Amino acid sequence: MMFVTTTWCGWCKKLADDDFNDPEIRKLLQQFVCVIVDGDTEQQAVRQLDATEGFPTIVFLSPAGDRLGGCLGYKGPREFKDLLQNALGRAQGS
Repeated sequence: MMFVTTTWCGWCKKLADDDFNDPEIRKLLQQFVCVIVDGDTEQQAVRQLDATEGFPTIVFLSPAGDRLGGCLGYKGPREFKDLLQNALGRAQGS
């Protein structure tokens, strides 16, 4: 899971605080390799991930590097949990 963020993005901080600290989400995140991508300094990675529309951007990749989904903008814990479960399901199906 690639978390494309910036230090100045309020919605990125809210996502990190609300979602990444949720106990159910933390358990699901243990099944991912989680990477933080600095949207200000890692421009090549931002372009490669097609995360140029704004922040936060979440991109789910399979171990082979295939895109499994993602989202743009803040998602609350319930919606984010659904995104994680969907990405896990796609990873298991690939």
